[in-house]
Amino acid sequence: LGVSPGFKGMRWPHPVHEGDVVSYSIETVSKRETSKPKWGLIGNHFRGVNQRGEEVLSFSSVVLVARRSEVL
Repeated sequence: LGVSPGFKGMRWPHPVHEGDVVSYSIETVSKRETSKPKWGLIGNHFRGVNQRGEEVLSFSSVVLVARRSEVL
């Protein structure tokens, strides 16, 4: 992974308390080529949910990633 241009829409809709168990998930929502042939941009949405099913964290980000070389 490379650098990230930043986060969008970061939210903490419910507080996280001591003893909470938070499960995280990530969904890839976009991918695109860049002007650099060895790099691409991947867009992801992250979500954290506590043991009561309440969303405690949500944000989106884009990260620069090395592209796989083509198999001959």
